Amino acid sequence: TVTYNALINACAKSEDVHRAEQWLARMLEAGLQADVVSYSTVIGACAKVGNARGAEQWLTRMVDAGIEANVQSYSTVVNAFAKAGDAAGAERWLTRMHDAGIKGDTISFTTVINACAQVGDVKKAEAWLVRMLESGVEPNTITFNAVIAACAKVGDGRRACEWLDRKSVV
Repeated sequence: TVTYNALINACAKSEDVHRAEQWLARMLEAGLQADVVSYSTVIGACAKVGNARGAEQWLTRMVDAGIEANVQSYSTVVNAFAKAGDAAGAERWLTRMHDAGIKGDTISFTTVINACAQVGDVKKAEAWLVRMLESGVEPNTITFNAVIAACAKVGDGRRACEWLDRKSVV
């Protein structure tokens, strides 16, 4: 497994997703047990080149194979969808992460909030920030700035100021 993981990682680092996927497939065909590192490396490679669907497929295959995904595995897929401008996809994967019993962290929540902000969906950006706070996850300046930017993007200065005021309280 270690040798295959090294090969997968080398391909991923050079953004050769196809070869990284081939090495993982070969590993599985050889009857070796892939681990969270094996899958997460391929997921990360897909995400790095903007292939959100590929990242999604590999995470699904990992879970189907009985390999327990972690916050990093899910967050990588969330980020891949966010980078692709697919806020709904990012939201869907953060929800799946929570449904799997894995608590989101500041980065995963902020990624979804920012994705919603980028498409001008203030209500969803705000809802995710509220959910983040209710989950006991600490927002950071970037988190609040994303919601404030979403408000500004739709011309709602009043709401932007409200979130700025809330930021200083949290």
